[in-house]
Amino acid sequence: MVKEIEDLEGVFFWLNHYVARAVIQNNSPCIKICKVTKVENGKIYLDGSKQPIRYPDRLLIIGE
Repeated sequence: MVKEIEDLEGVFFWLNHYVARAVIQNNSPCIKICKVTKVENGKIYLDGSKQPIRYPDRLLIIGE
């Protein structure tokens, strides 16, 4: 059984959701909007990345 992954507010991730993600860019914190492109084996991938998100519970789903 695969565990479903939840965001910051406990909402489950689905393919094509848009999420807000905190990142550091040019030594300044900012919010980046990303798209969930893959949900597989209890991991999520953003914007076509081959690397899964390590802490998905730090993301916030903002729309589809």
